Amino acid sequence: MPLVGDRTIFNRTVVGLTYSSENNDSKVSVHWREDPFELETESEEFDYAIISAPFSRVRMWSPMPPYSSLLRRAIDTMEYDATCKLALHYKSRFWEKGDKPIFGGCGFTDVPGAGQICYPSYALNSTGPGVVLAAFSYGRPSRSVSALKEEDYVALGQRTMIEIHGEVAREEWTGEYERKCWAEDEHIGAGWANPAIG
Repeated sequence: MPLVGDRTIFNRTVVGLTYSSENNDSKVSVHWREDPFELETESEEFDYAIISAPFSRVRMWSPMPPYSSLLRRAIDTMEYDATCKLALHYKSRFWEKGDKPIFGGCGFTDVPGAGQICYPSYALNSTGPGVVLAAFSYGRPSRSVSALKEEDYVALGQRTMIEIHGEVAREEWTGEYERKCWAEDEHIGAGWANPAIG
């Protein structure tokens, strides 16, 4: 922050780039819209721009500089997988108790849409509450669960926990949760890059 704080602009969604070169002086302009219905963009000119946005967003930008055909093809065709995660908060770490305790790690379920369940690997054997990644799906299954209403996805995760651990999962759930489906995130629109072979 001491070096770039006065030159950092927050809360703008970039919608395009332009590049100009005159008299050996190259500049890049970054474009955005305050009002999404405006035809014209607003812009600011810079000496350099480092773009770290995923191609899943960059391919929607307009205007864009004339890139090489290789880079343009990469931007247009890079595959991205969807992913959804659901974390459930429990009053106690009941999965660490009983005949077959679970201390961290992930495992796949055969419950449609649930995918993996991941147990915390920190504060093992503690007496306080805990959070379980009760549903973690990616790829094609994630596209299906990301279309679920939030309540239905939470219910799927909680039902899965009850199916695996029994009634203790119902008794210990606090009702608190966090859900994230990256395909619905306006800043990425996907989970992660998944390049095709070749």
